[in-house]
Amino acid sequence: MDRDLMQDFVEGISSPMLGRLKDLVAMFERGEFDLVALGRVLLADPNWLEKIEQHRIDELTPYDRATALKQYEHH
Repeated sequence: MDRDLMQDFVEGISSPMLGRLKDLVAMFERGEFDLVALGRVLLADPNWLEKIEQHRIDELTPYDRATALKQYEHH
């Protein structure tokens, strides 16, 4: 998840390293963000999970409202 997204859902926490999924899971378990945050990430980049699992962090599309909306304009 990127900084803009995290700032929408987590106060006082800087952007986590995307490669640290254990940290991300721990943050979720502590209630520091909710599944809506993950939904927004998937709106911007429907292949987010696949890219994370394959360590293709540099290919992630950061969350941006305009980008997220563009993904679904043609559907």
